[in-house]
Amino acid sequence: MEIKQQSAKSTTWIDRTGIPVPYNRVTAQEKQKEKFSFTLATEALKLNNSLCAFREKIDQMCMEVFEMTLTEKQIERGTKGNHTWYNFDGSIKIEVSIGDRIEFDTILIEQCKNLLLEVVRDGVSKSHAYLEGIILGAFQTTTGKLDTKRVMSLKTHAKRIPDERYHKAMELLDESICRTFLKKYFRVYLRNEHQEYEAIALDFSSF
Repeated sequence: MEIKQQSAKSTTWIDRTGIPVPYNRVTAQEKQKEKFSFTLATEALKLNNSLCAFREKIDQMCMEVFEMTLTEKQIERGTKGNHTWYNFDGSIKIEVSIGDRIEFDTILIEQCKNLLLEVVRDGVSKSHAYLEGIILGAFQTTTGKLDTKRVMSLKTHAKRIPDERYHKAMELLDESICRTFLKKYFRVYLRNEHQEYEAIALDFSSF
């Protein structure tokens, strides 16, 4: 990504609509914003490149530690990959967490939803009345989107629900899972004088 700064030596500057503006018509504030924005964007790109390089490094090192742990402890692969490890004296903690994100086939998950709503509308037994709130909460959130965790949690109730429509809905739910995304998160901690671990902030929102 390339950043260009308009020069004070130019007779005209190009505005955001692509129209040339005579330099003597550019205000002092606009000139200052041009200078400052170029400086900030340039530094931001450098930091971004450094963070990208650091992420590759920490990912590689954490993977080596993870693989070595599996080998030394004779642990079979199949674990999700979450991992926390320490340096020799415990003053540094490295944490790796894997986040899942599931997407559904929209046609199949809609059929699943309709079947479950049929069960609710027909009136579930008193012993299973709590399901109405769970089902409605999973499919009718305030943002208008599915609550993935709540939708997946519906499977835990299948053994207690005799209604065949519920079981058919759970089959549709399984079939509707089309993609699962995995994203790694890395955190580095230092132990302070109170023997508590403090994360090293690596993003603006932490400050």
